Amino acid sequence: MRMKTIYPLKGTVRRLVAAICLTCVASISGAMASCSETIKPSNETIMTQEKKSSEKFLGGLSPDEALAYMKATPDIYIIDVREPEWYDGYTQFTGNVHIPRSKLAERYKEIPTDRPVILNCGMGMVAPRAYELLKELDIDVKQLSYIAGSPRFRKYNEWKSKQNR
Repeated sequence: MRMKTIYPLKGTVRRLVAAICLTCVASISGAMASCSETIKPSNETIMTQEKKSSEKFLGGLSPDEALAYMKATPDIYIIDVREPEWYDGYTQFTGNVHIPRSKLAERYKEIPTDRPVILNCGMGMVAPRAYELLKELDIDVKQLSYIAGSPRFRKYNEWKSKQNR
């Protein structure tokens, strides 16, 4: 017997429910990240971070790791992969470039090859898929990573504005 998938929520209601769910995930991610701030890194963690500096594909970085990485990497190229309806009017990183994930396969050659690249989607849900797509395309970049969770927009933007003075 074949089961039929039923989607009881349609259109705007489904998007609203999805937005609420993503907000909950982001809140949990932020809470988990703040708990991890009190834990000091072990020697293994430090060695892993040193190893990562020579790797091309870094994978997902926690919001706090990403913030530290972005501050320590002056030539970082930040790509926001959110679709336009989730990008326009929402908080963004200062100096980011907007390439929606749905256009990434068409536009990935616009990404500079001589700079480290970090992908952001505002919640950590779309950026991992964009990262995997770019890996499959074997993108030629210095380094590639993504923010796995809710980015620290305000902290980075405040820091960046002080750097530009």
